[in-house]
Amino acid sequence: MLVLTLAWLGRVILLLLFASIVLAVLLTAILDWIKARFNLKQRAAFALFAITVSTVVVVTLWVSGPSIVEQFASLQTDLPRAGQQLVVRVQEHNWGRWLLAQWSGYSQ
Repeated sequence: MLVLTLAWLGRVILLLLFASIVLAVLLTAILDWIKARFNLKQRAAFALFAITVSTVVVVTLWVSGPSIVEQFASLQTDLPRAGQQLVVRVQEHNWGRWLLAQWSGYSQ
């Protein structure tokens, strides 16, 4: 039972370890391809990869940034309204009124 509990609690660590191994293998494969393709050393291949990825991320955020900001602004108004509509719909049922009576802080 103790082993199962420790395994359950350590699942996040195990998943992070697995993800880091997969990422390291992927990065090594990409760097090996860049080294072979452009006849570069390891550090130069990594610098080229880092610059390329950074450039792609910056350009993507620059192009789609205003749209993302607009969506977050819309989300700030839509979420409270959706929460209020949910409470109203739940109050239409007997079980919903009972449930909300058990939860004292639902109005917040």
